[in-house]
Amino acid sequence: MKFRWHVWSERLKSWFLIILVLSSLIFSALIWLGTPNELVVDHPNFYSSPMYGSERSVNEFIRPSAVWLWTANNELFRYSGTSIEVQKMLDILRKSSFLTGKLLAKNSTQAVIPPKTPYLLFDYHGLLAHASLWPLAIPVSNLMMSIPVSQMVAFVPIEKSHQYKMIVPDGNQVYVGYLKMHEGLYRWLQPTDSAIPFAQIPRGDQVFNLPYSSLQMPVYEWILYHPVATHVIDSFFLDPSLIQPIVKTKSQTIYSDGTQSVTMKTGYFGNQLIFSCPSGTLKGYQQSANLALQVAVPFMDSHGGFVGDQVLAGIQNTTYYTDLEFQDDINGWPLFSQLDQIRVRVQNGMVSGLWHYLSYPGMETSEPREKILSGVQLLSKLSSKMFTGLSGIELGYGTKQLNNQLVELKPVYKLTYQQKPSLFLDAQSGHIFTGTGM
Repeated sequence: MKFRWHVWSERLKSWFLIILVLSSLIFSALIWLGTPNELVVDHPNFYSSPMYGSERSVNEFIRPSAVWLWTANNELFRYSGTSIEVQKMLDILRKSSFLTGKLLAKNSTQAVIPPKTPYLLFDYHGLLAHASLWPLAIPVSNLMMSIPVSQMVAFVPIEKSHQYKMIVPDGNQVYVGYLKMHEGLYRWLQPTDSAIPFAQIPRGDQVFNLPYSSLQMPVYEWILYHPVATHVIDSFFLDPSLIQPIVKTKSQTIYSDGTQSVTMKTGYFGNQLIFSCPSGTLKGYQQSANLALQVAVPFMDSHGGFVGDQVLAGIQNTTYYTDLEFQDDINGWPLFSQLDQIRVRVQNGMVSGLWHYLSYPGMETSEPREKILSGVQLLSKLSSKMFTGLSGIELGYGTKQLNNQLVELKPVYKLTYQQKPSLFLDAQSGHIFTGTGM
């Protein structure tokens, strides 16, 4: 009897195990077949990479407005700050090394450039007032950061050596540093074909760097391209499906998700984009110009990109925020216009505001050339009233819209004043230039 019970118990255990195995297989199959498909969250209009512009790196935006060559014969020439020649000069500076330097009196013999010595003068238009930008502007290895602020930096070769003096004037003092360059700047101490003759013309207690003779400059006519704004707008929001458009007027619409907003407004050249993301002030937060630039450029890269050859043209640094202004460059000359201009506000290490036109020059239709006034001719046409408070004169391009699709880029002289808005003159005639978006 015990034997039979043992046999039956073993059989029951076997059947029980078989049932368990079958049940396991059935439940596994049910789980496998019943698992929902992977859900991919996607919005057809969402993107986080440039759709119509191009990505750029931070070090591309710090460029001298010009590099001035003083020859051994005391002649003045201008290299464009965005030219290939200047790019090669900066590449050589990256390979150079800083030896030593010190702050001296302005009349010190070490700060005086010997006669008949050619040298290069890098003009940064005030960007070097922000010490954090020095490594991007003057990319010299081991460069000391206690250099005083200045907009000009001179590089003077030292005879019979691989060394250069770096002279940085600042009021009654001057900083003199010594650099070692295995590959020097000698090839640009003689003017190349792209170096433009200029003259230093005194007027009263001021001196202006202006063209030595009447230059032939192209007048560009471009077809304006108006990209579709939807994708650019969506890129500012984590979930574009939450966007609520508010039509304020026929020419202004606000898109918001409750935390930030994008305003599309019709302006001179088409759609203006105004981004706003309110941000409170962090007490004690210190934000350098370099940090603001490191934040602004990637932000632009992922929100439409850059459509021109913009460089950093101006910085306003306050206790609460940093405003950056990017300005386009046309064949080596600055574009004095809202077209292709970008303004970014960085606050607490993040972008809290952005302004720029979406429209940009897409295709050139014509390129006639015109003869512009020389520096002497220009100054002779200025009235005494125009000299009052005048702080600088610069040659560049202005914009004039011919119709909704066509814009003209014309050579102009920009007169900068200390206490009033800038004045623009037609570089060919010297008359007041009434442009568009300037």
